[in-house]
Amino acid sequence: MRGPHNIWRLIRTGATLERAGAMNVVLDAFEAGRLLRATARAFAWPFKWLGYRGDPALPPATRALTALGPAYIKFGQVLS
Repeated sequence: MRGPHNIWRLIRTGATLERAGAMNVVLDAFEAGRLLRATARAFAWPFKWLGYRGDPALPPATRALTALGPAYIKFGQVLS
């Protein structure tokens, strides 16, 4: 039964990225085209209220990773 849990985690992560304003940072990093950007925003928008806000004083990517918690911060350290 890990499938539904992982889907929920993916939805929560996308919603937090959208709510914190970091979705643009992610899409820019992947050099996403207009269609992919529109699709990602359309899928994340209905769930935006589920995401964590984070500290508004921080940059969007930092705010999103901080709001998601320590596991995602470690993930961010691995990526940098």
